[in-house]
Amino acid sequence: MIQGNTITNLVGGDWVHAIGLEANTLGVLVTSNTINPLVSPSSDAVAVWFEVNNSYEAAGASTARRAAVNSCLPFSAVRLRA
Repeated sequence: MIQGNTITNLVGGDWVHAIGLEANTLGVLVTSNTINPLVSPSSDAVAVWFEVNNSYEAAGASTARRAAVNSCLPFSAVRLRA
């Protein structure tokens, strides 16, 4: 569970991902976090990043529904790279 964190002022050279889940994270829950701002010269600024993660279908959908709870808009809340 990733809960109750404040992540601020992240600046990336090519991209910025506040929370990276880059392996199988079965049962992960990301909720009640404050993430802002994310600054990237590209459009690749993502609050919760899933990469090569078999649990994305369950965790990604749950996390996306909680985007407002995670207070991470207006940038991309959740993104998957297979």
